[in-house]
Order: sequence, then C-alpha cells, then structure tokens
Amino acid sequence: MFFLFGMRRRTRGIGRFTMACPRCGETHVQTVVGIKRIFTIFFIPLIPLPETFRATCDGCGKHHSIRQDEVPEQGVTSATS
Repeated sequence: MFFLFGMRRRTRGIGRFTMACPRCGETHVQTVVGIKRIFTIFFIPLIPLPETFRATCDGCGKHHSIRQDEVPEQGVTSATS
C-alpha cells in the first residue's frame, strides 16, 4: 500500500504598504501576500495549516516573512491625475 501526500499552496494578495524593510533598512513600498498551505492525501485537501504572510520590498527586491499583526490596516493609494 502506498500513499500520495503533499502540500497545496494558495497565495492571495493583501496589498501594497509603506513599511521599513529589515533587509535594506530603508522605508519603501512593499507588496504583502498571504500564503495558505493545505496538507493533502491523494490530492484531496485535508488539513489546513495557519496562514503565513510575506512582504516583498520594492527597493531591494528581497522577500521577508511578517506576522499577521505586522500587516498594516490601509494600503498605499495612488494619486490619479
């Protein structure tokens, strides 16, 4: 008997926020995404795991993990002319 098991990952965009980057030390606009992982057996999703969050700095391009309480409430608004 054998089992096919693995992880499925769903990514959703949270928004763009102005935050200090821990990698480059500057304040830049960062894109924040939420990553939801689900444990599967025979390609059937069974166990949802806690959502994690990742920010990508527009200045240096590096990714870093953030906690849910570090995600700001409001995103960056672009001015239209």
